[in-house]
Amino acid sequence: MQVKDMVYLLTSSGRDDDAVNLALELLRGVNQETIVSYWESDANKILKIYRLRLGREGFDPKSIVGSERILSDMSNFHEEKIAGGGLTISGRAVGFFCSVDKEFLVSCFVGIDRRFP
Repeated sequence: MQVKDMVYLLTSSGRDDDAVNLALELLRGVNQETIVSYWESDANKILKIYRLRLGREGFDPKSIVGSERILSDMSNFHEEKIAGGGLTISGRAVGFFCSVDKEFLVSCFVGIDRRFP
């Protein structure tokens, strides 16, 4: 998957929320041929992981734009498999979940890349 595919996924979703808008703004300055990390997994497994991550003590929902929607978006997705991916742009982690066929955006989020201090 390339940045241009991620841009298409976000723009074709028809969603007008803060996370999608910020992601698109960040993606404008990136070479459209850049490779985006991409994976596929069991949807229920990923939902459980994000329930733990977003529900842990001390988690600040303001630290991730779109975090308020992730669990409800994923709970409303009724497929067995889910795909996801993202990339880091200027210290911001831009991520998404989508259908395996890459035709339906499930959720989008933007946070600070915490891999490096």
